[in-house]
Amino acid sequence: MGPKIVKTWDEMPPVVFDQCEAFSTRVLEHKFRKMKDALESIASHGLDAKQCMELALTTLNEIKPI
Repeated sequence: MGPKIVKTWDEMPPVVFDQCEAFSTRVLEHKFRKMKDALESIASHGLDAKQCMELALTTLNEIKPI
């Protein structure tokens, strides 16, 4: 038999749920940190609105889950 297919959060073993939650939190923290760095870069260089938008889009496209 293969692994049991879990269809709801309630069926998931607590340890697996905790691991998923911890991973999701790390990914979100990483994304927010990258965006914060990009915004600080924008502020420090005095970029105009178009440049800000381009940098923000580039940053979002470069962010990958860890």
